[in-house]
Amino acid sequence: MNWKSTLARKCAPLKMEPVVLKIAETGEEKVIFYSANAIKDVDKAILIQSLPSTVEYSFKVSPKPSTIYLLKVLVSSINGTLGGLMDDLDDLKIYFPAESHIRPVEEVVQQINELFMLDEFFKVWTIFVGDDERKFTLAGVKAVDKIKNEKHNFRDTSISASDVTDLKIMLETMDIDTLISSI
Repeated sequence: MNWKSTLARKCAPLKMEPVVLKIAETGEEKVIFYSANAIKDVDKAILIQSLPSTVEYSFKVSPKPSTIYLLKVLVSSINGTLGGLMDDLDDLKIYFPAESHIRPVEEVVQQINELFMLDEFFKVWTIFVGDDERKFTLAGVKAVDKIKNEKHNFRDTSISASDVTDLKIMLETMDIDTLISSI
């Protein structure tokens, strides 16, 4: 296994994205570690140990390059535009036409929110759909997603034969009035 794949494996649980650049003039490589939050010194040390001694490195708190790329693809998919500074937590503005003939605006808004939940860099963003302004916060989107998942995920496992047996025993032993009052 080479050092690049080892590095990628170690970055994944830290929610970091390493980008390996090759310097054209010298052929040397440089790694930039992107993360939504400041990186702990302990984590930095672990990552640096994975690098060959000749590789330069730096750490940057910003959105991940893959997030920026996907954001641009999503926004352009319905002829939208980006405003504000991409590295600024409070100034990201996304502009969409009021209606899209290409794909539904709501679908793209949902995908952008999901993307930002994964990256966690942008804490606040504003999406303009025509004249309608919608402000989102990371905490708010996470809370809505949690509520949505709680409504639909009733069980983590499938119903087993013992579950059916338990239900049958409970129904046979329960008084009908108690059953109706518990509903």
